[in-house]
Amino acid sequence: MPIILTAFALLLCGTFISTAAPTVFLGDSGEIISAAYTLGIGHPPGYPLYMLFSKIFTFIPAGDIAFRANLLSVFFAVLVFLDFYFTASYALKAVFKEEKSWPLELTALLFACIYCFSYIFWFQTGNAKGGIYIMAQLFTLLAVLACMKFVFEKNIRYFYLSAYLAGFLPVIHHSAALVTVFVLSALVLNIRKIRPGQAIAGFGIFLLSLLTPYLFLFIRAKASPVVHWGGIETFTQVVSHIIRKVYFTLPRGPFTPQVLAFKLRKYLGQFIYCYRPGIIFALAGLVFLYIKNKKIFFFTASFLIVNLSAVIFLTGRSFAPFSVYMNTNFYLINDIAAILTAAAGFYGLIGLVNGKMKKYAPFVVAACFIFPAFSYMANYGVNNQSAKFLAYDNAVNDLKTLKDGDMLFAEEDFQVFNLMYLKYVKHMYQKINIYDRSANFFDTSLFEPFKKAGLDSRLSIKAENQEELDFLMMQATLKLERAAEYKAAMDNPGKVYYTTPEEFIHAGIRTVPYGMLFKMGPAEKKPRDYMGLMQLYTMRDYYSTRNLDLYHRDVAARYFVQMARYEAARKNTELFKYFKDWAENLAGDSGSVLNQIAVIYYYDLDDMPSAISYMEKVMKLNPYDYGALDVLIKFCLMSDRDRAAQWLTYYYTIAPNKKMQNEILVQLEKLKDSK
Repeated sequence: MPIILTAFALLLCGTFISTAAPTVFLGDSGEIISAAYTLGIGHPPGYPLYMLFSKIFTFIPAGDIAFRANLLSVFFAVLVFLDFYFTASYALKAVFKEEKSWPLELTALLFACIYCFSYIFWFQTGNAKGGIYIMAQLFTLLAVLACMKFVFEKNIRYFYLSAYLAGFLPVIHHSAALVTVFVLSALVLNIRKIRPGQAIAGFGIFLLSLLTPYLFLFIRAKASPVVHWGGIETFTQVVSHIIRKVYFTLPRGPFTPQVLAFKLRKYLGQFIYCYRPGIIFALAGLVFLYIKNKKIFFFTASFLIVNLSAVIFLTGRSFAPFSVYMNTNFYLINDIAAILTAAAGFYGLIGLVNGKMKKYAPFVVAACFIFPAFSYMANYGVNNQSAKFLAYDNAVNDLKTLKDGDMLFAEEDFQVFNLMYLKYVKHMYQKINIYDRSANFFDTSLFEPFKKAGLDSRLSIKAENQEELDFLMMQATLKLERAAEYKAAMDNPGKVYYTTPEEFIHAGIRTVPYGMLFKMGPAEKKPRDYMGLMQLYTMRDYYSTRNLDLYHRDVAARYFVQMARYEAARKNTELFKYFKDWAENLAGDSGSVLNQIAVIYYYDLDDMPSAISYMEKVMKLNPYDYGALDVLIKFCLMSDRDRAAQWLTYYYTIAPNKKMQNEILVQLEKLKDSK
């Protein structure tokens, strides 16, 4: 078996390396790599343990620095495969009270392959951000294996080891936090097997692994690294960073039965797509666990229910495809428990074969390797990220048309993070001043005077509860940041650019398309046409592969939206429709793409009905998109007050706080009075 296991591990390693992204990948990878490379502090909770591992891999003398960081994901993935095999093998022996046998070992290997060749797991192996999720799965499997060995073998070393490993789980990623709770519960329930002093020592070891990685954040916060999220420095700020407090203030829609049904349906579909017959074997596994060992059954069933419920409730409540796409990774810990259970179901069914047929059991198991083989062939193409350059190309495209001394305000995460990679890792375009509009990264000194000036006013804000206070303070902060941008635009005429359209109506200045960017200047009736800059851009992904996921389709479609914007300004409706349809066919399920098309209809074509229609498409994708809803109501108030009243009424039902509900009621009353 060791030779077979080694062969499969080498197959996985070679496969995952061949499909890894050659450079920075869309999403959080640019920020994660930049933070690791500079030993900085990324977005909450900071991922200190992963940062240290990733920093080590940046020293590998192979390819781009981002590729080296991506190799860490491959490394963890191979370890997950091996650990999955050992965990499944041990669990099957413990549940069925059997010694080592070929059917049992092959079953463990089979389900390790089924899991690791699944679409979502494989996707995470090719980029740096995915390495965080895979690292969490690795430590989850290690902690569970050590815990089982303590429970069944009563060896104190495994008690200490499982407690130590469980402490790391919340540090690596919050999606593994409940594993810590269940592992500790199993240890506590079996604590009678050890002495009180040993139990106290185990608790101390747990606290050691839980708390010591965070020392990295406290140390680096005082050192003010170049990648320094929000400029956090104080003890309170670092603790707030660790517990992800900033995300508590973001408005979220209500958790309704419709949201629950939608997310359950999506997860079930995702599970079936990834593991196909795995759901049948998982159900059979629960039956065999109940028959063979009721304690393991209740622990497993409880974890599956509690963890799935937590993921469904705590992740985004949007119906938008992009939200579904972003949430898929959070279910992987649940998938591990389900596939381990499926292995028990499969092996239990094999065990029902008696008599002369029993000698053929190893061949039956071996024949079932057709399932991971099918997944391998089906998923290799879609998960082949070896020709994905869009994140790198997009960042270069943003900067290649600017001059030294120009100022670029970037807004969306993928723009900010990829620009960070160019500036802090590749050391490119150093003389162009880049600003994060959220004031979390790059040079935040531009925003500091306005933040300090508005501190007293924010402290004097009154609200009925903490949720409303957080929301109002967030609104006040956004206004102060925009004030800083306005001052920069007025002090640096002709040098200020944005990655998204912006305007300051009171000053008579607004952005005009400048290649893929937007240049701030006086609001003119006929601004200069910069469409020629589009010819300077590179977009290798669109032409080299059609296996683009939603994120890549969204970013690629924006190039066609921008072409449509230029043609709309030229009043060339035929070419506008050509590029608009191209963008919509590529990413019509992206709210941001539909939103930009609506803006073109509004600003450039003065076609309010079409603008409203596209904003309503955005709301259909995501009924809780507050920003889109604000724009939609603004459009409706200009041309269709009855429709505005309908959307305001809907807004009232999903408003995040009482203050906003009261403001909506005032608007509704004004609409009635104006009729």
